[in-house]
Amino acid sequence: MKKVIFLYLSVTLGLAATWFFFLMSPLMQRNNDAQNSIVNAEQKLSEMQRILLEFPEKFRAEHELLMRKQILVAQLYSKEDLIKLFDNIKAKAESSGLNMLEITPSIEELLALNQRAGADDQPQELNLVVRLNGGLRNLGRFINLMEDEKFYQGTNFCKISGTYGGRAYPEMAYGFKAVLGTLGKI
Repeated sequence: MKKVIFLYLSVTLGLAATWFFFLMSPLMQRNNDAQNSIVNAEQKLSEMQRILLEFPEKFRAEHELLMRKQILVAQLYSKEDLIKLFDNIKAKAESSGLNMLEITPSIEELLALNQRAGADDQPQELNLVVRLNGGLRNLGRFINLMEDEKFYQGTNFCKISGTYGGRAYPEMAYGFKAVLGTLGKI
């Protein structure tokens, strides 16, 4: 009888253990998965909080870099800027009825501009001398047109030479200061 009770008890315990593993094992697995997803979510939330705390500093640093870049770009000039400036001056001379002989920027000044680019917050300036020939009224019209330009910063000199070699019109040299990089903003 003891064997029968032991056998029933063993079978009952075996069935209970089997049912326990069949029923509880998936529940325990779901519980472990839920715990792991909670831990992952907490890690992601802490990472997001750290990113949000760093965001204002990164935004400020990016803004400062963009402002510095704009200052440096404004200080630089390019060969295209000079060519546009020279073409504009030539067009003004032609529209005023003058014959342009030459435009001469100082080589030393161009070299100094290259060395100074980006060194300070001041715009780049260049002294130019334009040699023309034509009538005096045309010269006045040309100077008026030049004074209306955004790049124009003032007259350095205006020299009118007499007629040479029987030419009908005098030769004129007009020196002025121009701010580089402003021509594209016209």
